[in-house]
Amino acid sequence: MTDRHARMDLRRLLIGLGAGCFSAVIVAAPITLSDAPLFLSMPVSPNLVLTLDDSLSMPAASVPDGIDTNHNTNRFKSAYFNGLYYDPSIVYTPPPKYDGTVCTLDSSNPSSCYANASFTAAPINGFDTSRGTKNLSTDYQATRTYSPQNTTQTFAGSPSGATDRSYYASTGTPTPTHYQYTCSVFFDDRSGGDRLDLSGCSRNLPSAAGVSPPTSGTGSPANADGGTISVTNAGAAYSKNYSVSGVSSLAGGIRISVPGSLSADSVVANVVLSWVETSSAATYPAYYYVFYTQIGASKPAACTGATANQKTDDNCYIKVEVGSASDIAPGTTAQKQQNFANWYSYFRTRNLATAAGAMQAFAGADGNIRVAWQGLSSCTSFGTACAGWDGAAKDNRIRRLNATLSNGKTHKQELYEWLSRFPVSGSTYLRSAAVRAGGIFKGRLPLAIPMRMIRKSETSRSTWMGRKGLTTPAAVMSI
Repeated sequence: MTDRHARMDLRRLLIGLGAGCFSAVIVAAPITLSDAPLFLSMPVSPNLVLTLDDSLSMPAASVPDGIDTNHNTNRFKSAYFNGLYYDPSIVYTPPPKYDGTVCTLDSSNPSSCYANASFTAAPINGFDTSRGTKNLSTDYQATRTYSPQNTTQTFAGSPSGATDRSYYASTGTPTPTHYQYTCSVFFDDRSGGDRLDLSGCSRNLPSAAGVSPPTSGTGSPANADGGTISVTNAGAAYSKNYSVSGVSSLAGGIRISVPGSLSADSVVANVVLSWVETSSAATYPAYYYVFYTQIGASKPAACTGATANQKTDDNCYIKVEVGSASDIAPGTTAQKQQNFANWYSYFRTRNLATAAGAMQAFAGADGNIRVAWQGLSSCTSFGTACAGWDGAAKDNRIRRLNATLSNGKTHKQELYEWLSRFPVSGSTYLRSAAVRAGGIFKGRLPLAIPMRMIRKSETSRSTWMGRKGLTTPAAVMSI
């Protein structure tokens, strides 16, 4: 081998070794690309245009679109089928206010958060308690639709019909309450029917459910010294049985008519009146349904064997009363009821969940983030006239969240006040909203800050709860 050939072989060897080393370096140390421009010495806070769906589908208490027609089924009241219904695996803390961050289910919940809802007086709109309340322990009905400005809502039906209230009822034997008073009554033997005059006892006769003591009834006492008169007051949910005995004196007053005859005419008697009041009013405690596999239960006998069809088979769902032993939510009975009450007041409809989720998403956000907001049908321009359902105008132009406005409030406070009155109106004008958002970054719309600050970091985020099928508060937070 000549020197020339030796030098060529050595060159080839070095090149091969170098290529191998180079390959090894590439595999061992991948390049990490920066998320921020390399020429910036300091990070830049983003610019956000928040777009929320305020269309007429937002009062719905169901997602995704199309399942509202199933409102009269058991599965409509289950998060397994209806993603917006109560899910016992989720902790529903109340949403934060503009200056809040961490909210809790217990008494440690700070004033910077909305209040935990009462299970016996849960607001139908947690952001405006003047809209009315619902006793979830005795008078619950699943919501079908609710618009946040209203004091009424529409309710989901039952398999037996949309107005079948008994579907919600809890069965049980009422506990009777016994009463006994001694007072004077007037016995009157008349050819047209005997009477008992209770004017002297009326102050002692308690009323029930706001119903005054009865003033008419039927009975057949044997004589002035004894007998039983059964009295049922019209419209009352109870009855009274009077046992009469004794003799004294009294005259005049309100009478209870009694058919039959008494042993004497115009007899005044000092008698003992005893009766039992039994309430027959049903109670309607809050509840939810679970798919049988969610609780590890055996397949119900009536549930279809075809797995693909089980989700739409009501027989595959099991009813759970909130706070009962079968309630699978974590915590004590009180904590389970608290969790349900918070869901009811802040998350049960698309509108409420969107407002609460947006509040949670911006909690603790950097005050230097610049934000503008809009709706799809209302608040469709960037200026000083963006109003919620209460008509209060807000300045929704893009600026820092911690910027102080002329009214003394921060921009974030204005945003949260608008969210607390988040309206419903009109259609889903997505393209128009996207054009408006783009107009900000192109400099074609009114701005509250210089354009050069906006173009440093541009972002547009939107939330559309209809066909997108946003299903949980956690998902809403991802706006």
